[in-house]
Amino acid sequence: MIKLYPNRAFKALLTLTVASFSVLSLSAQCPTGSVSAVAGTTYTNGQVVCVSGNFTSGTITLNSGSQLVIATGGSFKGNINAASNVQIYVQADATFQPGSVNNFVGKITNYGTTTIKFNLPSGTEVINNKSLEISNGVNLGNVTVTNSSCGYLTIYGGLNLSGNASTFSNNGSVSVVGGGLTLEGGNQLINRGQMYVNGKFILRGKITNDGRLVFSSGNSTIEGSDSLINRNVFVIGGSATVNKAIRNDGLFWIGGAASFQNSYNFNQTNAAAYLRVDGSMTYANVVGGSGVAHIAGSKASQNGGQFLLATTTTVKDTNNYAAVGANAAKPCGSSESQLPLPIILQNFTAKASGSAAQLNWSTVSELNGKAMIVQHSTDGVSFEDIQTVASTTNSSLVQNYSYIDNNVANGVNYYRLKLVSSDAPISYSAVVAVKFNATAEQQAISVFPNPFLDHFTVKFADVKGSNVVAKLYNAQGAAILVQSFNSAASVTINTPATLAKGVYVLEISANGEKYYHRLMKL
Repeated sequence: MIKLYPNRAFKALLTLTVASFSVLSLSAQCPTGSVSAVAGTTYTNGQVVCVSGNFTSGTITLNSGSQLVIATGGSFKGNINAASNVQIYVQADATFQPGSVNNFVGKITNYGTTTIKFNLPSGTEVINNKSLEISNGVNLGNVTVTNSSCGYLTIYGGLNLSGNASTFSNNGSVSVVGGGLTLEGGNQLINRGQMYVNGKFILRGKITNDGRLVFSSGNSTIEGSDSLINRNVFVIGGSATVNKAIRNDGLFWIGGAASFQNSYNFNQTNAAAYLRVDGSMTYANVVGGSGVAHIAGSKASQNGGQFLLATTTTVKDTNNYAAVGANAAKPCGSSESQLPLPIILQNFTAKASGSAAQLNWSTVSELNGKAMIVQHSTDGVSFEDIQTVASTTNSSLVQNYSYIDNNVANGVNYYRLKLVSSDAPISYSAVVAVKFNATAEQQAISVFPNPFLDHFTVKFADVKGSNVVAKLYNAQGAAILVQSFNSAASVTINTPATLAKGVYVLEISANGEKYYHRLMKL
């Protein structure tokens, strides 16, 4: 049965998480000579402004050369008008989650908990030593991002380095959720830690991997004149098209078909190097060097290509391959340089099966896996656990799974997998969606345009009553706009000029019923 308002969707949309912060004034470490942050104040070159308590609202202005310090125990959730050459320093056990930041160009150093929802233009540097989230929709210019061995960095909506002079360096743990990775030419990715991308990639820039770099799914592209050097573990969950010079000294694993095109060679320079392709392989240049290869499917030469590697029937994977990444970063507080790999997805799909949603997925590795949790959403933002599937612990073979959701909602249903391992950070699959047709009753309300700029119109097909309430919720579940009006054929709702770009949920209450629509602000 298709339910208009399933309980889990209602709770996912309306449950608000309230975080409580205890501020210990004795632990706050404001720099000597700093001044306390005061809403409505402008701070100039050479001034250091410090937040040691809870700064929950209001705006401060940081001119060029000024600094903002969030002291231990402090929390900043206000707004910032900034300029170039501004520094923001977040101490241990401090929180920096600004509502909005305008015109920031400078340096952010994080030892606490930071959420970035604002654009990072060219010239910006970010150093993370603890917990950092970059929200969906954040635009990156030519930036420098460094994640230390103690850093946990989560990037929502994919990572797109589209400039030509960015450096992304990881020594800790990075998860890219809900999108892939695009690295354009001139940019550089240096991975010495563990990095998981829940999607495909387009790699045209320079890549040096001394850690564990995993792309879970999708048809990926490796091309361009910049090189790719792998000295540890490089995993592609799907197929790959390769037109780039690659040097492999470790495990280079392609989970589907591989097409090595004719501009560049694939060269292995280490006796322990291992190329694994789980599908068929074509090659139009030289695939050779030391080490061995395991090609599960057929091999075919194109345009005189040569395959010179010794082949083996022995299948090596992340469970039985001895990594050779001597430059791999050591985890925070540990002398051990070997980093665990999580559950690696090969694919994840959703389709309608009558009035139910049929979910199917496959894994290619489940090293120390614990569980795969199916999550559901009606807006693509707030997800709720609906089913836990046990992992096939320490499997190195393809494992197939399925789940049928009999409690779908009207309209678009969003699904993702929460992947839990015993010794690796939690990661997520890409989001898949399946749509179910609305009944006449369910088509009572429509909203347009979507996406919108500064207003949207709510059209009522058959909603009667004198009191209609519209509420607009942000991605954190907070109601940021509430309007009441008498029902009519349609009503236009103007949004505040300060409303940030992103995804919102509109709730319409009428006659004891609630209707939900997912909107996007451009």
